Amino acid sequence: MLRLEEIYTNSAVESFGKAFRFAIRPAKEDEDRLGISADYASLIELENSETPEAFSEVIKKFLRRYESNNVKKREAAGKPVFRVSESDLKGLMELVDSLGPNGVRLVRAALISHALVKGTKEEE
Repeated sequence: MLRLEEIYTNSAVESFGKAFRFAIRPAKEDEDRLGISADYASLIELENSETPEAFSEVIKKFLRRYESNNVKKREAAGKPVFRVSESDLKGLMELVDSLGPNGVRLVRAALISHALVKGTKEEE
């Protein structure tokens, strides 16, 4: 069984947490100029996921929203873009599966924690 610290420092959890952070807290300039809106729906859906199947569906919906709301608009404006990698996606789902019956709850908590922390200056 992994320790909580190992879940929070997992690279896939950190990457997805960062993407969630960008999705729920877009830069003010991006909101005004690019029309990027905060994606609280994904955060609420994540909070309500209980099973690995539901968690997987939430992640799929989040990635679709993130791509259309954040990534494409930032790319069109010539701004730098953060994307989670396919290996992060695979790692996240493997982590959920490896943690057994509490996997979704533990990974969900870590993702939400990463999403709600204040980003570094480079991220803002």
